[in-house]
Amino acid sequence: MTDLVQPRRRRRWLRIVLAVVALLLVGAVLTLHLLIRKGSCSAAVPFAATLRDADVDGVRMRWSISGDPDNRRPTLVMITGLGSGQSTWAPVLEGLLRHGRVFTYDRPGYCESDAAPPGPRDVVTMADELHGLLEETQVAPPYVLVGHSLGGLVAEAYAARYPDQIAGLVFDDARASDFMLRCLDTLGEARCADPWWVRPVLTLAPIQSREFAALQASEAQVRSLTPVSGVPALVLSAGVLRLGDDVRDVWLDSQRGLAARYGARQITFEDSEHFLHTQAPDRFVSLVGGFVDALPPRTSPESTP
Repeated sequence: MTDLVQPRRRRRWLRIVLAVVALLLVGAVLTLHLLIRKGSCSAAVPFAATLRDADVDGVRMRWSISGDPDNRRPTLVMITGLGSGQSTWAPVLEGLLRHGRVFTYDRPGYCESDAAPPGPRDVVTMADELHGLLEETQVAPPYVLVGHSLGGLVAEAYAARYPDQIAGLVFDDARASDFMLRCLDTLGEARCADPWWVRPVLTLAPIQSREFAALQASEAQVRSLTPVSGVPALVLSAGVLRLGDDVRDVWLDSQRGLAARYGARQITFEDSEHFLHTQAPDRFVSLVGGFVDALPPRTSPESTP
């Protein structure tokens, strides 16, 4: 009799253990979904900025402005890449404040901003949203646009559409507008069309999926725009890219092309990956701060927030 009871007990305990493991896995998946469905909204370093809300064409957008108004200095407008909320700038915020005011925000669909309205999520749309937000919040130009990854394309689109507002451009391992063309010409569609790093996110984050789907259209938009002229620019590039050597070479070629497009100085962070501002914050602040400090003084209406 005992010989029959023991296997049943073991099977019962095995079922209980498997059920607990299954629940833990479901919980982990749900937690991951909640964490990234609207982008990365937290940072390892506390984000020491006061967050506010503004209504832009019926969409509530969360933003912050840090630092004291100074008409002699431009405001640094920080533009995140695909998948990041404004807290990504936490490691460099304090350092950048020594060089000017810093404006950050969450695009529609990210973090505590409202969902993005229907329609394509291309960079011209994003640039116009940012323009509306800056007007609504009365943060006056001139601006230095700092764009990370996809945010670099947004910065280019903004500068082309509103050139009189721009004092400078900083590209933080930004995607160049001809990256996909270079990749297709060099490596072919099978290698370049694979959404490598973003694939795991696409099924969990609708806004990121929409932005990714519009990437080639966004690149084409920027190529069709006349780039802002006579504006200083700085191109910061990652030296460590886990894309495979072939795609890495194309990416670095496109970085050099981006620098040539604006007559910019290009600096490679040899030991850093794509998120330069989080992996090498001190060097990032030193280079961006030095770039801003070297800009000629300009006069601007005082901002009120």
